[in-house]
Amino acid sequence: MFKKLLFGLFISLFFVTKVAAQSVDYYLPYPGILPDHPLYWLKMVRDRVGLLTTTNETAKVEKLLLYADKRLGAAWALIEGNKVPLGASTLTKGEKYLEQAWNKGKNLPLQPKLRKAIKKHLEVLTGLKEKSGDYGDLVEGMIAKLETINDQAQPEISQAKFLISFGDSAI
Repeated sequence: MFKKLLFGLFISLFFVTKVAAQSVDYYLPYPGILPDHPLYWLKMVRDRVGLLTTTNETAKVEKLLLYADKRLGAAWALIEGNKVPLGASTLTKGEKYLEQAWNKGKNLPLQPKLRKAIKKHLEVLTGLKEKSGDYGDLVEGMIAKLETINDQAQPEISQAKFLISFGDSAI
């Protein structure tokens, strides 16, 4: 009996570790109050003012990324809670923040963090696609857009590695 229990535990740990290994090592922040809360508009005003008053480009990209991650978490919670239309709207806004962060930050030292964020967003969007019902096509379009951005980042990293290994005079 003990051997069967131990064997079952070993097999379940093997499968759990395999599933965890496929996940992107990037954690989403707690989204706070959700868009269905009556005071959510105050949060949006605060976020907008925070973006407008930030002058440092690196800090602005970090804020955009934070807002994108929070919106993704909020959309995830809304879709899981069967509020799919509101979740899809929140998801769209979050992905716009992520796209802005990529466009502003692709030439900054934050690029590895942005790439991880894009991969995490792709992972979550893929999981939400099945649960989003009528909005599945919208989520599929977001996935395609993020995959395009992710593909754009690959050559830039390869070129940077080439320049590091051979120096600037190699070209």
